[in-house]
Amino acid sequence: SAQRRGDLTDLSRSELQALAKEKGIKANLKSHDIIQLLLEKGYTPNETRPDAAAPKRGGEQASGQRAMFLKMMAERIFELRRDGLVDAVLPLLDAGAQVYGVKGAVPIEGLLIHEWASTRAPQLDLASLQLFASGCVTYELEYNDENAKPLRRKEEVCFSMNGLIQSVRVL
Repeated sequence: SAQRRGDLTDLSRSELQALAKEKGIKANLKSHDIIQLLLEKGYTPNETRPDAAAPKRGGEQASGQRAMFLKMMAERIFELRRDGLVDAVLPLLDAGAQVYGVKGAVPIEGLLIHEWASTRAPQLDLASLQLFASGCVTYELEYNDENAKPLRRKEEVCFSMNGLIQSVRVL
């Protein structure tokens, strides 16, 4: 729609490129082409600035049982990702969860299916895990893209106090 296109044209080039990367679209395309591909993928306006709604990472490191819990949850989410078990992740979403800038179970399910399929042979770099008292975990992920090119990216998953996923995003 014109409204959704207008929201995208209001973004700076760097914001548009960041959104493209998050959606698995090449960021070196022309802005017009990025916008067209985002619209084809079902972009909605609440996705433009996912960082605004996501819990903030950083701060004090988690310790003791909280650290063990966060590590266990992050590793479990990764196992589900590696095995492509999107259906097993959906019940773990907190109300209002935001995953790669998308909200709502059905849109998140579609996005995860696409996103996880595009990150083939993922490997979690356990040494990169950072566990924060806020409930956020950052980690680096190694994977192959559709052309078998090895890539690496940093992601963050934030959990509520009861262990549900509040957000997942690329850093």
